[in-house]
Amino acid sequence: MFRFAKYPGQAHRFPVMRLEFSLLLFCWLTTFSASARVSWLFQAGAGTAYGSVNSRIDKPENHYRVDISPRITPTAGLSVLIPLSQRLTLEPGLLYSRKGFRGIDEFVVHDGNYTSQVLFDTHYQLNYLTLPIQLNYTLLQCGQHKLLLGGGMNYAILLNGSNDYFTRQVWRGAAYEGWFRNNQVFKGLMQTKNTYEGTMSIFDAGLRLQVSYIFRSRLMLRVFHEQSLYSVYLKEPNNRPAVRLRYTGLSIGILFPSFKGVTAAAAGPGRS
Repeated sequence: MFRFAKYPGQAHRFPVMRLEFSLLLFCWLTTFSASARVSWLFQAGAGTAYGSVNSRIDKPENHYRVDISPRITPTAGLSVLIPLSQRLTLEPGLLYSRKGFRGIDEFVVHDGNYTSQVLFDTHYQLNYLTLPIQLNYTLLQCGQHKLLLGGGMNYAILLNGSNDYFTRQVWRGAAYEGWFRNNQVFKGLMQTKNTYEGTMSIFDAGLRLQVSYIFRSRLMLRVFHEQSLYSVYLKEPNNRPAVRLRYTGLSIGILFPSFKGVTAAAAGPGRS
């Protein structure tokens, strides 16, 4: 019925992506140079995927909103903890996560003397490969136990995605409705035609905050929140407000070798 457009156009996110890849390469090179004291973190967990808009469309014949009801999805990946000082740790990584949102669109179509009331209730599932670079600060330390507060940039590449949508159309007193499932979304690098469903951007950039608890230098429990800075669409269809992805979750992981950080003797008098 409605299909995703396949027309490329604008690439306003390329500069930040090039910066991210440069920083990531630097982090991996730093890892090899400091391999004697880094720790690899293998983690898995789940999060609540949802979206948000800056403003809703609420006009007499056009209503659009994003529902923020919970949708629990998996996440997993690995990262490397590189101690910079006794309290600071650099953490680049590679994570998989499934994000998404629910958009509800209601509008009226005029055709001569008749009007048609249309409803689209769409559920998006988007699979991302994420490249985060975090800086952790050790808030508390007691022997082999540590509490870390971290934050940084979070960039993601859209691997693939799909949506399920329910539609209801009332035309001349008769109602037509039905589900259309497993529709593949089209991902693009640049701006596309302003179609109904739009094209999802292949790149996403945002912020990530995390609180981590390290138990006996080996196990980690982490609470995190990710917030996109850009719209999930390359161009919002039908002049909708920009939809930005959110992801809040919990993960557990194991560190190998155990995370010791930088000892006071290794830090030296000039580091803290």
